[in-house]
Amino acid sequence: MIKTLAPPGRARAEGEEVRTKALAVLAFTVLLTQIASAQTGNDLYKLCSSGSVQERMGCDLYISGFLHGLQASQDLPGKICLPAEPLSGTQAVNIYLEFMTDVALAAALKKGMAIEENPFFKTEQSHSLFGVFAMKFPCAKQ
Repeated sequence: MIKTLAPPGRARAEGEEVRTKALAVLAFTVLLTQIASAQTGNDLYKLCSSGSVQERMGCDLYISGFLHGLQASQDLPGKICLPAEPLSGTQAVNIYLEFMTDVALAAALKKGMAIEENPFFKTEQSHSLFGVFAMKFPCAKQ
């Protein structure tokens, strides 16, 4: 049972609102976990053709990410050589955040380009990600 944080004198509606929001967040988290696991084309089709707003959002996010990956791979071929052991999504996010935080800190300390001028912050998302991973995992010079 989910307990609300509402003080004893508050209206029941407030407690129910908190509970509803908590359940919505939980449901969305479960949905994203299911989307992130290995799925078939049929699973993706069901997700994309669903009447559920959350499932459609998952479909849109998945396909958008896939297309961004394709675009980035066509824009800058041969620039990234990922390690043999596959990276998890969480590891990839952490690499991106660490790199971008370092770039932002350098800008704040006046040891690098200002964020407003820095290509990592100004370019399209896919190019920003590609640039970070090209810096982190460069291919050996041939």
